Amino acid sequence: MHTKELVHYCNQMSAGVRGSEEMLIACVRAVSSHSIQLMTSAKLKAPASSIPNRQLAITVKQISEASQRLIDLIKSSVQTQRQQASSSSSSSSSSSPLAAQKARPSVAGARASELEEQARIARLEIELEAARSSLFQKRRADYSHWEVVHGRS
Repeated sequence: MHTKELVHYCNQMSAGVRGSEEMLIACVRAVSSHSIQLMTSAKLKAPASSIPNRQLAITVKQISEASQRLIDLIKSSVQTQRQQASSSSSSSSSSSPLAAQKARPSVAGARASELEEQARIARLEIELEAARSSLFQKRRADYSHWEVVHGRS
């Protein structure tokens, strides 16, 4: 199920739909998490030293690494887009990250709610990285100014 959602949100992000990057990160994390759960389940059913289990462990490690690279690429893409948007307009607006969640009684609703929470976490992580980057740039500018004023280069 998560791989279908992963493809869906990937298509949305490539089409420029705002907000899909957080859902995409949540789906990538879910796929990676399910791969790890699969490996854990397989280890319980067969010896860890068996050839299929060793191959599965290698594959899961590759999936985890690829997932992290994809998340890093998504975050850097979003950060670049936000920097471009902030440089083109000086006004900044922020939306409340603590939007009220509707109760969902079904299993599918619970899964959707979990994905939304993971997307919210991803969005907050992206905002945190953007804030850190902004602070770094300000400190760099302040330090450069200090060097010019005090005659050091």
